[in-house]
Amino acid sequence: MDLNAMDLNAIARLKAEKLSYEEIGRQVGRDSDEIRAIFQTPEGRIALGDAMTTRRKTSPKLTADPKHATNAVRIFLEMAEAAERNIPMIPRDADDKVDFPQDWFRDRLESAGLPYKQQGKNTYPDFWVGDALAEITEIAREPESYEVKSLALVRGRACRKDIDFNSTIPSGQKGGSSAFVLFFLYTGSGADLRFVHTISLAHGDFFNCDQVIAAEHRNSSTNNFGSYGDGIIRHRKMYRFPHPIETDPTAFGRVRLTVPTAWGIQDRRLKPIKTIERIVVATGKSVMLDVFEAV
Repeated sequence: MDLNAMDLNAIARLKAEKLSYEEIGRQVGRDSDEIRAIFQTPEGRIALGDAMTTRRKTSPKLTADPKHATNAVRIFLEMAEAAERNIPMIPRDADDKVDFPQDWFRDRLESAGLPYKQQGKNTYPDFWVGDALAEITEIAREPESYEVKSLALVRGRACRKDIDFNSTIPSGQKGGSSAFVLFFLYTGSGADLRFVHTISLAHGDFFNCDQVIAAEHRNSSTNNFGSYGDGIIRHRKMYRFPHPIETDPTAFGRVRLTVPTAWGIQDRRLKPIKTIERIVVATGKSVMLDVFEAV
């Protein structure tokens, strides 16, 4: 793709003005199919993101206890920079409600150079990130899971107070590895560009720290249903938890990372904001989580 940064910035600006691919093409002297490819292919989105991110922060090694090395800091900083640069989420079509935040997240993984595996629809988690052979000071020893959730900003607030987890109970562990939930609030609708308003990248213990009950979830079904006994009832459980901004309203409009206090994360690229205490109802146990923003 032989477009320069100036061309790509102009294309993004014109798209934000809700012009058609044909009109954008006429204004920048490009074919409409080429313009469409920029917004609808991974290669195009990466090129657009690179053009809008004209400077890169350096990436010093983590200074946390190596036992708790994590991909999350590197991913969080990549997202924070993209949000600061106002790099948009690009819906695949006017009905897209799921793919565009995952595409945006995947583009950040690509920019960070992190190995990942994206899973299919209705599969938890959305992404496994990391490589067991990677250097410990750069990323986690084991792949971590990342589930992506998003809600639209409507009249200055999230359109809902909770988020759904279909057939999955969130927790801080998945398959023996650390698990994260990435939550976005965004502006825009239909086929328009969506812009990041709020990001919360939170360790799963923020939502639920009972890894035993999370692992015990099972779907079931009832056979021999209906007049002729050939129907099936699927018992697929839907779990709802308050989204992070409902739990911590101070995170509204911010870009934040939340990790267990016990990890002892220290990184000069991160600014400590506060420590959140969550209380387990059944036992009264305190779960402590540290909250950071990018410097």
